[in-house]
Amino acid sequence: YEGLSFGHSEKWIGRQMDQALVEATFKRPDIIRHLVANIDRCGWSIQDSKVECVAEIGKDASYWSSFAECYAPRVKASGLLDADIVDQWLVDQAENLDEGKFFASCNYYTLVAQKQVNENSK
Repeated sequence: YEGLSFGHSEKWIGRQMDQALVEATFKRPDIIRHLVANIDRCGWSIQDSKVECVAEIGKDASYWSSFAECYAPRVKASGLLDADIVDQWLVDQAENLDEGKFFASCNYYTLVAQKQVNENSK
């Protein structure tokens, strides 16, 4: 979820809110990076990978607009950003949706791995 991104007219608010949403919502948003870097140490090898970008743009947004509504309260509760900034961010997201200017996206990753077989253990 490190790539989670919402559009916002104030770049600094958008960036801070993106980061706050990730930190307040997910335990290990960077796990894919660590998994790729260390999977071979556990006796596995990556055979394939897939990436899916889930994005909504314009007026037809339901997944990311509901995500914003559901998880913004976690940001407020965490204290990562002032409650007023979070509230204004939510208002801006709703206005962007109404005006056809909504943007949100995130990449999701899938790895296919295989356990390496040690010829000596057969």
